[in-house]
Amino acid sequence: MDRCCALAGYTPDRYPGSFVSRTAAGENLENRLFAVLHTLLERGVTDFYTALQPGFDILAAECVLELAASGRPAALHCILPSEEQANDWPEDWRGRYFEVLERCEASTYIGLHEDRLGLRRAYRQLLDRCDYLVTDYSGLLDELAFAVEYAEARGLEVYPIAHDPAGLP
Repeated sequence: MDRCCALAGYTPDRYPGSFVSRTAAGENLENRLFAVLHTLLERGVTDFYTALQPGFDILAAECVLELAASGRPAALHCILPSEEQANDWPEDWRGRYFEVLERCEASTYIGLHEDRLGLRRAYRQLLDRCDYLVTDYSGLLDELAFAVEYAEARGLEVYPIAHDPAGLP
């Protein structure tokens, strides 16, 4: 049976400089993500799941797609809160979102319209399929906290990735 990993993290407003690969903080986060993804591939993980939120989720998804393009056995699956998810995002994140969706193995929408519980439902569905969680969670009580607590309650192994202090506001 294939091993699976969830990718879930913060949006750009939490760590503004960390998700731009042209910054030192962005390159640092991306390098740490690749290191964890390589470790997971060595453990037999082949499938990666994300809710594809702007920020960490999209960056992690892009890393998985880069590994797959280089011939590594990595498939990306997106379980999305709603079809309207990216409607109000800044254009750069919308572009990255749609590019990832075009290249992923499969995508599923939880609902047509956004609602306040959509992200939780998406997290629950993707975490129910996974053995691992890679996250940049730092202890705030928010939707990401729900995902981390749910993963821990299910016994998933959590790989935390801290942000470079240079990327903090």
